[in-house]
Amino acid sequence: MLVKYEKVMQKNGVSTTATNWIALAFGSAIILSVLGFLVFSLVGLDHPLLITVVVFFVVIDLVLGYPLSLDMQRINRIEEAFPNVLKQLGDTLKAGGTYEFALREVSDSDYGPLTKELKLVLRRLEEGQNLDKSLQLMQEEIDSRLVKRTLTIIIDALKSGGGLAEILDEIADDMRDLHRIQLERRTKTTMQVLFLVTAGAIVGPAIMGFTTTVLEFLITTAVKSQAIQPDVIEQSLQSKQIIIFLLTSYIIIEAIAASILLGLMRDGQAKKSIIYIPVLLFMGLFLFYGARIITKVILHF
Repeated sequence: MLVKYEKVMQKNGVSTTATNWIALAFGSAIILSVLGFLVFSLVGLDHPLLITVVVFFVVIDLVLGYPLSLDMQRINRIEEAFPNVLKQLGDTLKAGGTYEFALREVSDSDYGPLTKELKLVLRRLEEGQNLDKSLQLMQEEIDSRLVKRTLTIIIDALKSGGGLAEILDEIADDMRDLHRIQLERRTKTTMQVLFLVTAGAIVGPAIMGFTTTVLEFLITTAVKSQAIQPDVIEQSLQSKQIIIFLLTSYIIIEAIAASILLGLMRDGQAKKSIIYIPVLLFMGLFLFYGARIITKVILHF
């Protein structure tokens, strides 16, 4: 796993070892967690230790997920450019060009990260490696199910001696249709995504923040008025702390669950939730404690 993670880092321009990057993630998480605990304690927020644990894991997720997020963006750009590359390859082959000439023509064009992969294939061909083996190595370099299946079809066509130019045109058309379907899915799920973000990270935490502050105000007012017995007051204060802890935990769980659903709904991959988890957690907790502070100010007036 470390070797694979380090390869992902190198592909996306993070020039360090995986162990150093992981050490940086944990070191940053520890430092920011300690600072967060001190700040939360000075401000007087409830359960600063719980928020500190959340900060610790969010920082680790951000640092460790940064190369993975870059790799996801790289793969998306490769999948988007792949149909155009196949179309250009097919046209060059139809015009009578060789495989090497077609690859050279395509690698001179600007197809983003895919151009770099094509130049690697061309370099392997120049070093004496056959096209089948070069494309198999390209499969290993690009962690995309769509690209791997496409390259498998091309390799099988090369081995069988079929008309590669026509096959490339058909694959290019199929990939364009598939990309169009993915864009339509993202468009059609926009309302569901907005609902998840609004309910899980905005409205829900804000309402819970208002509710807990009102509950705390009622208990404090009852204590000051001495309208209830001391043992009941103590039970009420304990119940208040438990309620705030449970609501805070619920917001954290809700943000993580909403992030996983967003990854599955928009991209069909749960691993893409690493992009959404830090954002939704920050929004949810910020609005929860922000609503509590605003409500306290209003009630004291």
